[in-house]
Amino acid sequence: MRKNLLLILTLASFISAACSNSKGPQTYRVALQGIPSEINPRANKLNIYHYINLQLFYPLFENSRDGGLTSRFLEDNNTKALNKEMTHFQFCLREGLAFSDGSPIQIADLKSSLLSIHLAKPNLAKILELKSTGRCATVTLERPDPYYFDKLTGIQSTLLKGGDRQSNHDAIGFGPYRVTKKSPEKIVVEALNSQVLGSFKSVEFIRVGNEPGEVKESIDDWNHLYHTPIPDKLRVGFQSIKRAVYKTYYLLVRIADTDARLHFVKCFDRKAFIAALGLDLSPLPGMLPRGLPGALVEFDGLIPDSKKSCTHKETINPVKYLNYNGHQENLVRSFFEKNNSALPLNVSVEPRTLEDTIAAATTVTPMMTLVGADATEDRAEEFFNGFVPPMLFSIGEIEAVKLALARAGATTDKLEAGQHIEAAHRALLKSGFIIPLGQLMSKQLYPPRIKNIHLADRIHGFPDIHVMEME
Repeated sequence: MRKNLLLILTLASFISAACSNSKGPQTYRVALQGIPSEINPRANKLNIYHYINLQLFYPLFENSRDGGLTSRFLEDNNTKALNKEMTHFQFCLREGLAFSDGSPIQIADLKSSLLSIHLAKPNLAKILELKSTGRCATVTLERPDPYYFDKLTGIQSTLLKGGDRQSNHDAIGFGPYRVTKKSPEKIVVEALNSQVLGSFKSVEFIRVGNEPGEVKESIDDWNHLYHTPIPDKLRVGFQSIKRAVYKTYYLLVRIADTDARLHFVKCFDRKAFIAALGLDLSPLPGMLPRGLPGALVEFDGLIPDSKKSCTHKETINPVKYLNYNGHQENLVRSFFEKNNSALPLNVSVEPRTLEDTIAAATTVTPMMTLVGADATEDRAEEFFNGFVPPMLFSIGEIEAVKLALARAGATTDKLEAGQHIEAAHRALLKSGFIIPLGQLMSKQLYPPRIKNIHLADRIHGFPDIHVMEME
């Protein structure tokens, strides 16, 4: 009995020591400049919010390592094209799936999600017919599309409870994590255990203003505060990864008078502006990132020379430059104070929040602001649409752009689609509504104890948190 008791005590001591040395559940903390008022991958207008969405929602299809497509929602064998014309497609739900709130995923959710995905993605062909039998839905498109499933790989193309076309509440879906706490300052998500393979069982997205040093929490990921300088002391010893991300910057110029707009664009010194703001950008011919169809259109030379000198002032009201980055305000103000005499328009700098700038961009004219443009997918047409979001600029103002994009979406020939994208790119650059600045060079820093860092997408550089390991 004494030996048995000694053995039990020894084992208990060993287990206790092991438990005390265990790291236990880990939390990954991310700093963001804003927290969405609602969580909905089809309604969120800022792509930075998709960092949160990627933790909560799987897309309908994902790219597999062998170059094909796979799905966590759909049966591989029964999800397929049903005719050689590629207009008729079948989607069959897997058995036993549930949303993050525990409710079962039903065929009605799949059907309503397909309808809302098509509404959110203008490059998809119109659905002529949508029917269901059992756990399978069939879709008939108005035109052939051999890339239909490929176009359903972005985070916007996820399966949501009820399809969730509404934008006045948080969407419910299925992903590695689920939301457990939400406020204007922080969103906390916790693991759906069977889906999280790495060390981090919870993630906190923390709103950080223009003074990151005031944040009390220990932050693991400062990488997506694009407009806020981070004190070096907050990232001592962090490991570095540098890459050109699929994000470019341009100056949005909302001036209704065509002559005044083109005159300003012709006189604006892009290189001096980039240098004044200290932007780490790689030069581009136009506004599309390298590697995408239509990206080689040269902006230089597209805007015709004005017969007026740059010192000749146009007779329109002063243009408001809406500045949402507090650390850039003095730099922007100094740039225009030095350059106003060499510009055909007087520019005044007005501080705004990011949210106010987005709202004002559709109502205030004349105005201009710096835009970081990206997309939720790395397909050419998807990325192109990301440059001209409805909240910043009505694409209907340029019929040539609108027509070229429609033609790109209507063809199944990749070469022809690329030619139409090039035409849309050229028409937008010629309009003078944007002044392209360059492609972002992103240096990402992570704590040295974090391993197995894989990117969830190559557009923003958001890491795949659910597979990260903690040493």
